[in-house]
Amino acid sequence: MPFLTQISSIKTLYLDDFEKNGLKVILIAGNDVEINSQLGRLDAFHGLILLNDKKAFFTIKKERSFDISGSARDIEKININGIEYYIITINNNSPVFLKNND
Repeated sequence: MPFLTQISSIKTLYLDDFEKNGLKVILIAGNDVEINSQLGRLDAFHGLILLNDKKAFFTIKKERSFDISGSARDIEKININGIEYYIITINNNSPVFLKNND
């Protein structure tokens, strides 16, 4: 996995054809602030999209227009009036809603 996926704990991921090209892409989120004080907070990760390179590897999507801060715990997709949204639940905070802009 790319280095940026290893800077904090990953707690949730969602596989989907975000770009509508037949390839699964991974949306990942995480962080952990409820850990032992000796280790410090694991909260440097703000979510990533990993693109499928068709060779069994993933690369980071460079242009990113979202910020998933906090302790993300789950990702689910909903469809409202034909528009896809991804809901990311944040532990002890409001959820984050991402609109799929294909």
